[in-house]
Amino acid sequence: MGNSRRVRSASRNSARNATYAAAHPARRDAELLPAKRMGAPIISQTAMPPIFSARRSSSGPMRRSIARPGTAPDGPEVPSPGSPLVTMRSLPALGYASEQGGSAMLTMLMLMSAALPLAAAGEAPKPADVEQLFTAIREGRADEVKRLLDTNPALAAAHGSKGMSTVTAALFVRSGEGFVPVGKNAILAALLKHRAPIDRFEAAALSGRVRVAQEIDADPAYLAAESGFGWTPLHFAAYGGNLEVAKLLLDRGAAIDRRANTKFRNTPLQVSLLTGEEEMAAFLVARGADVRIEQDEGFTALHEAAQIGSEKLIALLLDAGADPNSRGKDGRTPLAVARKANHSGAAKLLQSRGAREA
Repeated sequence: MGNSRRVRSASRNSARNATYAAAHPARRDAELLPAKRMGAPIISQTAMPPIFSARRSSSGPMRRSIARPGTAPDGPEVPSPGSPLVTMRSLPALGYASEQGGSAMLTMLMLMSAALPLAAAGEAPKPADVEQLFTAIREGRADEVKRLLDTNPALAAAHGSKGMSTVTAALFVRSGEGFVPVGKNAILAALLKHRAPIDRFEAAALSGRVRVAQEIDADPAYLAAESGFGWTPLHFAAYGGNLEVAKLLLDRGAAIDRRANTKFRNTPLQVSLLTGEEEMAAFLVARGADVRIEQDEGFTALHEAAQIGSEKLIALLLDAGADPNSRGKDGRTPLAVARKANHSGAAKLLQSRGAREA
């Protein structure tokens, strides 16, 4: 009897709350879209109960539990930020939530109305299929990646032999001109379409500031944490050109010149140049990034800008005090790098600013 009253209550409120959602897009964006941007399933037939376990909480804690999986006050931890936000077992909580105030109910209604069609569960990936997928990602064969994912969507959540996720592998896809920017990465888009989970480091490159702010609030050490790849969240944000997240990280105390724990020891500024993220590089320079720092091979940010032939970035770095004649351990200057890469415009600009080839 009690359950029937709750369901009727939810029905009575649904039209009113849907109207509210349409009239308040800013609130809708703040509470819902970060969850969608992370690529997480919103409704699933799996048996994880974050909302069910939070159904007795007030509207504020309920809203936070929905927005950030794993924070339900009396429920089990959700294994990862990519876990479903609403599950078939948690749906009875919707009726109860209508009694707790409009905000919690509204948020859950918006989650349901915005849910995308469920992806097929797929079979447990075979090691050979996983290896085939990672090889296709590594070689930049987008059509092959799409075919494999269409055949078995579960492959999107697989990890390689060294523990690397499909999303991290896709972030470093190369083309003939270097690394592929996130916004042009067809392989990454295919993985996200098939609901590849996004971990807390990848989120800095791909998600909104709300998701990352929640990670910081939950664990302040996140700001300086290193992924299995050796990058901090700021490295990922810089590489992905995610300006709003980079600003958030710096405002909350991330070290702007932190070196990656990799053989190259790149700074976030140097990482941003790998994909030619001009706005990000300009932002980091404006925030005080050191343009003269050398990575372990002796290359500076100016070498990286010369490698991709960006005259805008070269001018930016020179104006910020970059040395036009800095040398890598192999003896190459930025001018030598630009010429070897056949970037004549970049070479002329460097020469006009006093650069020498040797």
